[in-house]
Amino acid sequence: MPGSFLGSVAGSSYADGTLATTTTSPTMASTLRSCSWQCLATVTGRDERDARRAVPRTMQRSLACISPAVITGAPSGAGEPEYIETPQRYVPLGGRYPLEFWLHHSYELSRQDDALTAFTTGYFYQLRERNSPEVIAFHWHPNRRNQPSFAHLHLRSCSDSVEIDRKNHVPTGHVSFVSVVRFAIVELGARPLRPDWEAVLADGEQHFAASRQG
Repeated sequence: MPGSFLGSVAGSSYADGTLATTTTSPTMASTLRSCSWQCLATVTGRDERDARRAVPRTMQRSLACISPAVITGAPSGAGEPEYIETPQRYVPLGGRYPLEFWLHHSYELSRQDDALTAFTTGYFYQLRERNSPEVIAFHWHPNRRNQPSFAHLHLRSCSDSVEIDRKNHVPTGHVSFVSVVRFAIVELGARPLRPDWEAVLADGEQHFAASRQG
C-alpha cells in the first residue's frame, strides 16, 4: 500500500463520514475511492491514547523549524476521523513577510500486527499574510460533499486574459507537510527557528519518500 509518513505529510475535521466517490482531475486519471490510503506513521503505544499522543509528535519537529506553536490533538465527533492542528487558526511566522500559518490534519488509526498505523484522511496547510486572505492553501478533503476528492491548491493568479481565483481547485499530488515548511522558508522567506532545519526537513522528506514506496 503506498503511503505518506506523518512527519512529512499533514487534515480536516470536516469529513462527514461518507466515502468519497472517484473524481477525475485534469492531470490525474482518478483518485482512489478510499480516503485512508496514505500511511502516515507507525506509532507504538500501550493503547490508542498513547498512539494519539505520538501522532502529533511526528509532525512537531518540522513545525518547530518555523514556529514555536505546539500541535495538539482534538476530539472528533462520532464517525469522524481524529485530527490534529495548530493551537489557533493561524500562528504568526517571522521573516521577510508578515506570514501566518495554519495546519489542520485528520487521520484514523488502524492496528497492523503489534503496532498502530495512522492513515491520512485529509489535510489543510494554509499560508496567508497577517489578517489577510490566504497566499496559498494546500488542501485534500476527499470526504467533503460536493467537493473534489483529489489533492489541490488554492491561489490567486492572473494574466491579461485568464484569472485563477482562490475558489479554483488547482490539482496537485499529495503534498508533504515537510515540503510546505521548506516552501515557506526557501520561497517565502519565513525565518527558520532551528539551526539544523535543513537536516530536520531532509530527514522528514526521506521518510515521506520511503513510506510512499512501501
